[in-house]
Amino acid sequence: MNKRIKEHEIVKDQKWEIGRYTIVELIDSSGIKGIGLSRKSQLDRHNNKELSLKIAKGRALKALSLKKDKRLVHHPLMG
Repeated sequence: MNKRIKEHEIVKDQKWEIGRYTIVELIDSSGIKGIGLSRKSQLDRHNNKELSLKIAKGRALKALSLKKDKRLVHHPLMG
């Protein structure tokens, strides 16, 4: 993963799979929420759920790290 992503004490970890979207919501012990989303393309041959979950969780961890450092999240798939 990215070196800027710090270790967090995750209190709540929720996952949703809606159609071709995978959404992960992580909540830190301090109450900060990070959301990550991954989307399967129509051109993908195989439905690899582990890869989409890994991508969404990585985006959620990065959003959590940015929010904890009080920086802005400029990506539409993270929040």
